[in-house]
Amino acid sequence: MKNLVFDPDTGEIVTTKQKPVFDEKKLREEEKFDGYYALVTSEWEKGDEGIVEIYRGLWRIEEALKSAQFTFPAMTIYRHIS
Repeated sequence: MKNLVFDPDTGEIVTTKQKPVFDEKKLREEEKFDGYYALVTSEWEKGDEGIVEIYRGLWRIEEALKSAQFTFPAMTIYRHIS
């Protein structure tokens, strides 16, 4: 991947000396995780069950935010900073 050249404006790959390669071994390795969710957290002191419980409780927060948006529509606030 170190032979890639990127367009600084768009981030697109301009040229490459590498050709795409299908890696069947890598595909088989990744297929082991099909159907699973990966949770990434900074709560490293919590156990697996604690993290899953936190994740399961997120719907309550999302519902409260939806309700608040309906009750108090968001307004754009302009503030002059000097």
